[in-house]
Amino acid sequence: MTLNAYANDCSSYPYGFSDLPGMQSAHAEEQTGDATKDWPGRWWSDSIGQVIKSSTMMDCPGSKENWLYKDLCGNYGVNYSICKISPLSPKETEFVGKPLQPTQVRHPSEVILVMDAGYSLISWKAAIAAPSASLEVPKRNPWFYVPGLTSVNEQKTIDSEKMDDALSGRHPGKTVNIGFCDGHVSPLDAESLAVERLPDAQTKPNYRYWSP
Repeated sequence: MTLNAYANDCSSYPYGFSDLPGMQSAHAEEQTGDATKDWPGRWWSDSIGQVIKSSTMMDCPGSKENWLYKDLCGNYGVNYSICKISPLSPKETEFVGKPLQPTQVRHPSEVILVMDAGYSLISWKAAIAAPSASLEVPKRNPWFYVPGLTSVNEQKTIDSEKMDDALSGRHPGKTVNIGFCDGHVSPLDAESLAVERLPDAQTKPNYRYWSP
C-alpha cells in the first residue's frame, strides 16, 4: 500500500536503490545495511518514509531468523525491473534507469512489485538457475533468492545459515507472498516463479510475473 501511495504521490515508483546526488546517506554509519557489503545510498525502504522505518512492517512474520540488517536481508524485496537502480552499474541496462510509472506496467494485476525475498532487490535473475544470473551487489549473491524456490536455489551458492529459508521456504506449501502492482496481495507457489531460458535465438527469458 505504501509503495503504491508513493507512486501516486510522486508519479513513479521509488528507486530500488539510488546513489544520485542528494540521495546518498549522510554518513556511512547511517546507511541501511552492512557497509562492507551493501551500496551506500538510499534504498526503497528509506524512500517510502519513516512510517516503514519506525515500525515492524519490514519484518516478515514467516522469516525464521532475526537476521542483521533486516531492512535489506531476509524479509522483502522489490522487483527492480520496476523500482530500478541509479546508474552506478553502467554495464547493466535492464535494471538501471528511472523507476517506472504505474501506467508503464502493462499487466499490473500479474506483475510483482514486492515479495518475500532473501534480499531487498529481487528480479527474474533470482529465479533462474544460471551462473551468470547474479545480483549487481556481488557480495550479496548468497542472499539473492526466492524463498522456497528449491529447483533453482539448490543449484545456487547460498550461505549455510540461509539455506533453510531458501530451500524450505517460509510459508506452508512453499508459497511466496506477493504484492502486485495493482495493489492486491496473493500467495503463489514459489516454483511458479521459476524462469526458463528460451532457445538461444531468442534473447529474453519467459518471465510473466517479473516483466512490466
